[in-house]
Amino acid sequence: MTLSERDRRFVERRRDRLHVGLYVLPALLALLLGIWIGLFSWWPLAVNPMHAAIYYEGMPIEKGTVTTYAITAAVMLNVLLLVLALALAFALLWARTERRYLKLLVRLRDAEKAVAAPAARLP
Repeated sequence: MTLSERDRRFVERRRDRLHVGLYVLPALLALLLGIWIGLFSWWPLAVNPMHAAIYYEGMPIEKGTVTTYAITAAVMLNVLLLVLALALAFALLWARTERRYLKLLVRLRDAEKAVAAPAARLP
């Protein structure tokens, strides 16, 4: 089975875009984790529910409402950051698999050329 010109162009375009999965996605994951750790360090009200609950308990507003809001907002931000981190992790796994598929296609193409070369020399 040989690859058509259209399939060959498709594979080449995929190979050109592989750097996105192998270099950009890990950088984005590291940046996201850095932001998450930075939020714990510099703005703990955004991501630490217990810190938010303790901070808002002394406010003159009704305790239950503000505490519930503070905990809910912090938990929702953590869930959002976790979902983003998981999405980036799965994208990295996709990039690894894509790279493996491309290597297999190159091996298939090389094997086809090796088989076709002796057949072309036959009288």
